[in-house]
Amino acid sequence: MILPESMVCDHDMVFVSNSFHSLCRWLGIDFQPGHLGTSTDEPHIERVIGAAGTQVLQYVPGYRGSSVERRGRDAAVQPLWSLPELQDLLVEWVVARWRNRPHDGLRESVSPGRTFNPNEKYARLIQSAGYVPLALSGEDYIELLLPPKWRAINANGVKINHRVTDRKDQ
Repeated sequence: MILPESMVCDHDMVFVSNSFHSLCRWLGIDFQPGHLGTSTDEPHIERVIGAAGTQVLQYVPGYRGSSVERRGRDAAVQPLWSLPELQDLLVEWVVARWRNRPHDGLRESVSPGRTFNPNEKYARLIQSAGYVPLALSGEDYIELLLPPKWRAINANGVKINHRVTDRKDQ
C-alpha cells in the first residue's frame, strides 16, 4: 500500500464526501481540493483517463467518447458490456500495459535522460525508502467502510436509490 502525504482531487462527489475527508484525516493524508474547472491540478490522472479512452475503451461497443461521432464500431448491433466486464478489461490494461509503459513524468535527477515505467519507479522507491507493511485491525476495516445507513429488507430485496437488489443474487 502506498500511503501518500497529500492528495489533490477534483470536485467529484466521491472526493467531496464526508466519508472521503474522514478517511484522509484518519490516514494522515493532507487533502487538497483542486481548482474548479481546470485539469491542471491533477494532470497525471487526466492523462490516465485520456489514455484509457484512446488505447482501450474506444474499441468497446457503445463507446461514445466525448461525442456521438466517436462511437465504437457497430455499437448499435453488438451487445454492450457489463460493468464487471469493463472493470476486468481496465484492470487488465492497467496491469499489463499502463504500469509497464515508460512515462515522461517518471524521471530522476541522477538519470534525467531515462524514463521509467510505474513498476520500475515503485521498485526503485522501495529500494531507497524501504517497505513497511500496514497491518489493519478489524476496527480499521470498519473505519474504512462507508457510513452505515438503515435499509429495510423486504420480499423483493433492498431498495437503494430507486434500485432494488434481488435477494437471489446475494
